Formats: sequence, C-alpha cells, structure tokens
Amino acid sequence: MVRSRICAVPILLWILISTTPFSISATSLKEDSRESTPAKAGVPSATFGASQEPGLAWSGQVWANSRLYREKNTLEESVWQTNPRVDLSLEVKKEQAELKVKFRWEPSWQNQSTDTIFRRMIDEAYVRGFLGSTVFEAGYMKVVWGKGDDVHVLDLLNPTDYYDFVNNSYLDRRASQWMMRVMHPLGEMHNLELVWEPVTTPDHIPLEGPWKPYAISALEGHLQTLLGFTSPVAASEVLVSDQLSTLIDGTYGIRFTGSSHGFDYGILYAYTYNREPKVDLSRIIQTQKVYLSYDRIHCFGIEGATAWEGFNFRLEGGYFLTNDTKGTDPKVRNPSVGYVVGMDRDLWTDGPNLNLQVQGVLPLHTDKIDRNPLDVEYRGDGKYTRHILAGHLSDTILENKVKWKVSTAFGMEQQDLRIAPELTYEPFDDFQITARWVQYLGNRDTTFGQYKDSSFFEVSVSYRF
Repeated sequence: MVRSRICAVPILLWILISTTPFSISATSLKEDSRESTPAKAGVPSATFGASQEPGLAWSGQVWANSRLYREKNTLEESVWQTNPRVDLSLEVKKEQAELKVKFRWEPSWQNQSTDTIFRRMIDEAYVRGFLGSTVFEAGYMKVVWGKGDDVHVLDLLNPTDYYDFVNNSYLDRRASQWMMRVMHPLGEMHNLELVWEPVTTPDHIPLEGPWKPYAISALEGHLQTLLGFTSPVAASEVLVSDQLSTLIDGTYGIRFTGSSHGFDYGILYAYTYNREPKVDLSRIIQTQKVYLSYDRIHCFGIEGATAWEGFNFRLEGGYFLTNDTKGTDPKVRNPSVGYVVGMDRDLWTDGPNLNLQVQGVLPLHTDKIDRNPLDVEYRGDGKYTRHILAGHLSDTILENKVKWKVSTAFGMEQQDLRIAPELTYEPFDDFQITARWVQYLGNRDTTFGQYKDSSFFEVSVSYRF
C-alpha cells in the first residue's frame, strides 16, 4: 500500500510533463513560501501576473545530519541518531498556469503509517492559474498569514507539525493543507485574498519518541490509574480523534492587505478551528477510549509592518471568539486575545543583527476557569496568560563564509527556556556545514521544560542544487 501511493505521484507528474510543450532548463529556484514579509516603502506586499518564462525549473537540497541526545547521567548511554534528507522542488510554467511540487524524503519515516509517509513526502503540490490580474491557487499548500518573523498568532491556515518541535525552520514546522485561494489586486497597492479549506486538519502531535509532549505522558499515567491497569497505557491505543472530515468542518478566510507611505497593513477574518486537541474523558469507563475534540473559532485580526531609522517593526493582533462567550462552559475554551510585537535591526553598520519578538495569549474570563478544576483550560498554578520572548543575534564573518547565531525563547510566566547557539561554515556557494547545540530548561509541565531530556548536539551538512 505504501509503495503504490508513493509511486503514483511521480508517474502522474511525468505524464503531465511529457504532454506539455516547453523548454527545459535546470535553474535554482527561490523558496516559494508565500509568507508575508514587510514591504519596502511604496511597494505592495504581493505581486500578481502570469509567468514570463514558460518551461520546467527544478532545484533541491541534500541534507545529512547527526544528533547526539545526551544522557544526563553518563555520556556512554547517550544516543547518536543520523538522519539524511532529500528535498526536490519542481515548477512547470506555462503562459497562464503553473504547477509547483515539493518532494521530501527521510529514511526515518519508514516505520510510520502510510498516511504519515504520504503527508510528509509531498511537502506541497498545487496549481496556480491567472485570469487577468486575478490569481487562482488550488492544491496541497502552505500559506502564512501575519507579519511576524517566524512568530505568529494569525497564521491559522495550516496545522503545526510537532514531530521535531521547534527545531526546524518555520515553514518546515507547518504541515500542508488542501485548500483553494483567490487573490485579486484592488488598485496598485491593495490586495484581497479569499481562502477555503474543505477539511480542517488538526495539529500533528507525536505519541512516542523524544518529542512526545509531557501532557501525553501525564495522560497515560492518569489513565493507568483510572482504568486500574497494572502496566502503562499507550496513548496510541486509546486516543480517538474526532475527524473534521465533512464540508461543514472546513476553514474559511478573507484577508485585505495594503501598503501606504512605507507601512504594510492588513485586516482578516477566519472561521476555523483551534487545531490543538482537547481531551474528553467522559466516555472512558464505557469505551476505554479517550476522545479528542476541537473548538470552532472566529478570528478577527489586524497586522502591520514598517521600517524606521534602521528598525523593522512588526505587529499582529487577534480576537479569537469561541462558542463559550461567557467562559462558563468547562468543555469549551474561553475567548482569547493574542498578539505579536517585534523588531529587528543591525546593531551598527555591518554589525550583528538583533531580532526580538514577544508573543502573548490572554484568555478571557479566567476567574471562571480557576473556579472549576474540570475546565479544559484549568491549571493548578492559576497562570493562564502565556507570553514568550523570542529572539536571536546573528552575524557573518570571514568574508561571509562563517555565520554565527544564538537563538532563544523564554516563557515568561513559567520560567522555561530554549537556547540554541549555532555556527555555519559555507566554504563555497550552496554548500554548508552547521553545528548547533539545543538546550531546553524548565519544569516538566512547561512549553520548553517538557523537552529538557531531548536536548541535543547536532552536526549537519547540506548542498543546494
């Protein structure tokens, strides 16, 4: 079954390529992340129009990395894990249409389910068509909303893949989603965007391995006691997710963006789900199953970005309305407000670049949560707001052949921390050698502290072609 599904995509792609007249040229492609970035003064934040150079273009990258997960008691018991990876991007262009496919392969996937392998192997696959100035896209896509720099509260269109937590690039941590998107310019400096996802996909959460959340381990221990089992209960055997599989479970979004006097701005609305699951234990005794459910939300958001005196400023803010408008339903999350405020700048001419961003999530009616220990958002410590200060300091030296970077993320309320110093050497174009150490600190029930036993040292080699 795995082999048949994997082989079908290259065969269909080859049929399409073989029947389409174009000239072939091997060329390096820039990453098409379709992520919002601050525009320069007077330049719109999105461009439209058909491709001017029909043909086939391809690019790729080969990775080989090794991680040392250090055993806290003895170095001899530490574990080395080697994991190569291959990325391949193909782009077929015609005058009024484009096809883009991104493949990815890692040998470590071979022990996963067929659906997981297929989902990870096809990183993106979508078609883009042009009708005058209007752009249509449809397929398996990643679309980033919001002006934050890899830190967002308004990026609601794709689930998060937690199988390597936050150790990959932002787009690698996002999982593609089936969707349709229409973009239409309103004048020279404004754009209107419509998005529809027929099915909303939940976040991808590992149930085993080094990135298994502490909440899953705690749930397994609780279930063992609750059900009276003498041996530990595996979450994979008892968790049942309410599949958001019908058309009424889809996601709908509209976004208006513009640029004026050096300031990018946008407003948006999305009708979607909170993709992080809730645990329902109400049927555990009868069925010995734990059901996961998801809250419908309305999101109303604003975003902005500008540059001033060497600083780049970013802003996102959103109101997330759930069905529990008064905070009295213990089975539904309360409404909340989220925001991102960030800046970056070079510390001096040709000096290091400093990037700082604060992400905040503030649930409303928390007094009602604190009164009910059965509420899905209840915490024993009474800390319901979440603020993360994320940043990095980076620079290049030795004629730009060596880049150093120190990244940090600090949970303000819970006092947990992730810190990752890294060094990259590029002896010649497109070839890089990187070494980094990733350390997690904090209590087990915190965002970063839950992974303190998964801190690691990594060496990787990559080549772009």
